[in-house]
Amino acid sequence: MHLSAFTTFIKQHRAECLCLLVFMAAALVGLCAHDPSFDEAQAWLIAKTAPWSDIVFSIPMDEGHPPFWHLLLAVPAKLGMGWQLVYPLLGLVCMGTGSVLILFKSPFPKWVRCLLPFSYFLFYQYGIIVRPYGLMWVILLLLAMTFENKDKRPGVFVGWLAALCACHVYGIAIAGGIALAWLWEIKQQCPWKDFLTDKRFHYLLGLLAFVVLITGLIFVPHNGKNLQTTYPVAWFRQLIYLLLAMPADAVLTDFHAAGHLHTVAVPWAGLLFTAFVGLLLWTLVLTALPKKRVLYLLLPYLCLVIPMTFYSSNHHIGLALMLFVWYGWISLPAAKLPQPLQRIAVGTLILVLAVPTLWSAFVLWRECTLTLFPGKQIVAFLQQYNLTKRTLFVAWQTPPGAQRPSPNYQPLGTLLNMYTRGNILANFNDGKPIGYTQFVPATTPRQIQAVYNAWQAKGLPDVIIGEAPLELVYTGHELAGQYVPTVQFKLTELWKLRRPFAIPMHVYIHQRLLGK
Repeated sequence: MHLSAFTTFIKQHRAECLCLLVFMAAALVGLCAHDPSFDEAQAWLIAKTAPWSDIVFSIPMDEGHPPFWHLLLAVPAKLGMGWQLVYPLLGLVCMGTGSVLILFKSPFPKWVRCLLPFSYFLFYQYGIIVRPYGLMWVILLLLAMTFENKDKRPGVFVGWLAALCACHVYGIAIAGGIALAWLWEIKQQCPWKDFLTDKRFHYLLGLLAFVVLITGLIFVPHNGKNLQTTYPVAWFRQLIYLLLAMPADAVLTDFHAAGHLHTVAVPWAGLLFTAFVGLLLWTLVLTALPKKRVLYLLLPYLCLVIPMTFYSSNHHIGLALMLFVWYGWISLPAAKLPQPLQRIAVGTLILVLAVPTLWSAFVLWRECTLTLFPGKQIVAFLQQYNLTKRTLFVAWQTPPGAQRPSPNYQPLGTLLNMYTRGNILANFNDGKPIGYTQFVPATTPRQIQAVYNAWQAKGLPDVIIGEAPLELVYTGHELAGQYVPTVQFKLTELWKLRRPFAIPMHVYIHQRLLGK
């Protein structure tokens, strides 16, 4: 009986099952070929090396999001499992669950269901790159699936909202917008007296208490530390991008390639063109889908824009796509489009699904044919020549938007520590055995000089990994010709269809070692 039902299901969903097999095969290939990004390395090293108390009470202040993701990773990490196993498994679970929900549970046309999981942000940025956004994607789909029964089973719906809040501060914003839209809907259904005694209202009060608790971990000062952002914000330009242009960049255009829009000088012409394309997409969505539930799109989107105005990076663009998929799921069953508008909608859908699928195919190919970060090779080189016990300095860089190099901005150090048993770098976390980046403020000239003085006390390093402005630390020293570039590696970044951006990195060895 069960075999017969399974066979019938396969026959009824041949296309979906085939797409699922192709998707899972592509996901497995990409996950196994992928080199960890900074976000992945930072999260894993926190989970592996930070005490449980710091993960819960201190690190959320540094990282700017609730501790759930680090706690989730900490279980296998502290049990001794390697990231080479955990990340592919976790990514495969999130990607597989999301694709199954889209393929077999969503109300979209079959061809849309078959293409949507391959979209660039959903497949690559939130799948192959294993970050909490992949979990947010799955939870948002579960919210869409339980949406129709939210008034009958409010506990389940609020539970998924709480899970979304636990993933990320952006999850708190999205869940807050959904909760506000639902609260407005409840108030329209009953007078104040009944509203205040309604169990749905009580569940939402419980959600509010949970949000207050987890945001307290992020924003309430701990041990004298405050959440800080070092990124200046060009408010007007940033709002134009987030409100209008971001949906276009999520599916069609490629304007936001610089990483931090609010810290990079960008041409107004490009911004306005992307905003115009985004406005067309907004118009089509709001025209094609019924207005009855429009607050479930507008309020989460506006709530998301608030934190993104202060800080956003290129991979956050896909959150706009998530919200449009969410809104399409809960609104499409009631949609009745006139024939001309239906043709426009289908044509646009083909475009916004085909282009991101092409992006995904390109970056998947590049993941399989390029070494994005040669951390394993660099560590092997250091071990081969017995350099790991020497004084090693890693490059420090200028953060986005800053005017000068920051001694605490060393993403290369975090990436290297994924391939070592502990911190082997003398100037990373001041040589302490902490593998992840600690966001210790060093922004004023006095703070920066204090760090440089501590480094100078260690003497000239034996080895420098990357292009480090050593003259800022060792003033008065004759550095010319003292360090010899011995081997070159490349750090490669992928973004949509753009030519892979390769940053050359040398390993410099002091001449006194080479003379021996």
